[in-house]
Amino acid sequence: MKRKQINSTIPACIEICSGAGGQALGLKMAGFETLAHVENDRHACATLPQNRPGWNVIEGDVRGFSAGREKN
Repeated sequence: MKRKQINSTIPACIEICSGAGGQALGLKMAGFETLAHVENDRHACATLPQNRPGWNVIEGDVRGFSAGREKN
């Protein structure tokens, strides 16, 4: 996963089960920054970056996803 500099003044979230990204669009309108979009459907994962080029889309099962920081 790409690491992104987090602005501590803006609330951040990670969208799981992203589908078409509708929840992320609503959260963006509410002032949130979505750091990652986790989705296991390969078709949705292929479509999301085409519709939203800057989004960090992670294809995989949410049960195997960890938002923790990696150790150096």
